[in-house]
Amino acid sequence: MISCPECGFDESRLAKSLRLGCSACYTTFAPHIATFLPRLHRGVIHTGKQPSVPTVDKIQRRIDLLVAKVQELAPGSPEAMVLCQLQSSCHATFDEIHRQTHSA
Repeated sequence: MISCPECGFDESRLAKSLRLGCSACYTTFAPHIATFLPRLHRGVIHTGKQPSVPTVDKIQRRIDLLVAKVQELAPGSPEAMVLCQLQSSCHATFDEIHRQTHSA
């Protein structure tokens, strides 16, 4: 029976708990891990979560909120003026995207 040289964890405990005793167990029980991993997870390859893709409307609202906050904190500042120009440019781009996606 195989047991971990670091913590003494053995095959029977691994089979019962499906957990490992220490970091050295990963090396000691590598062949066994491959057999029980599919029972614990949907697969043996980690795919992670996919972040949601924000919609154009959500991006527009976020830009509008940020511009409003800058204007509140520094009204009339050169930065606020540049940000307003950027906001207008973004809205024009978003409008064009909206027209293209809804005319097809």
